[in-house]
Amino acid sequence: DSLADLGHNSADYLHLLIESIKLASADREEYTCSQNSPIAGLLSKGYAANQRQRIRSEAGVGGGERYAKDKLAGEILPGDPSQWINECTTHFDVVDNQGNAVATTQSLGSGFGSGVVLGDTGMFLNNFMNWFDLLPESPNVVAPHKKIEMCMSPCQIWKDDKLFAALGTPGSHGILQTTAQMILNLIEHEMNIQAAIEAPRVRIEQPGTDVGIEERISSQVREELTARGHDVRVLPAWTAAVGGGQGIIVDQQEGAFMGGADPRRDGYAIGV
Repeated sequence: DSLADLGHNSADYLHLLIESIKLASADREEYTCSQNSPIAGLLSKGYAANQRQRIRSEAGVGGGERYAKDKLAGEILPGDPSQWINECTTHFDVVDNQGNAVATTQSLGSGFGSGVVLGDTGMFLNNFMNWFDLLPESPNVVAPHKKIEMCMSPCQIWKDDKLFAALGTPGSHGILQTTAQMILNLIEHEMNIQAAIEAPRVRIEQPGTDVGIEERISSQVREELTARGHDVRVLPAWTAAVGGGQGIIVDQQEGAFMGGADPRRDGYAIGV
């Protein structure tokens, strides 16, 4: 339904408006004065969708129009747009009727990459050199003639010398973790490609025992992991923090293809 369908100044309409203002106000106070304000993340469609999920049927506790040192119990906190800042990586898979297949992951690194355009092509160069380390002891320390530590991992899976699947994902350093989970879902758990992509995932980002887990994984499982020493951090049910997989599987017996696309981001599966 559109906002207009709710009726002008109806209770439903005003509730959504009021709660949206509370969310926006929390972000304004948190990010407006920052020299490195995460503008790309704040303006992304993925972040907007995530913020919508924070609106409940009952009134939330807003923080008011101005910063206040003392916070109210249950006060709405700013959102975290950081996971949507780098919506600059694209993965696609293509399989044709002759069996030719390609799995490609391309990335600019950050928004508009390095900001350098190749002539009049409209193509930007990436800025992945900022992934080098400055610590001398790091294997990834910046130096001449070095390859940078990189995480992109487009995959093709073959069985009995025939293509079984092509898949991949964006997602920064989480790419490797997401790709492994999708492959395990396909092979070990025998899911179809769409189910393998949609299934809830985990991501390890911080040193120590921290692990982010999408909230669709049951609270019982999360509690059991906590009991085993994992510092479980609950992520939204559908979050771009765990990537945005795309893939195709090939049924060699039937000569059929099945494509899958991740609702966490804006990919599509199409046949032409």
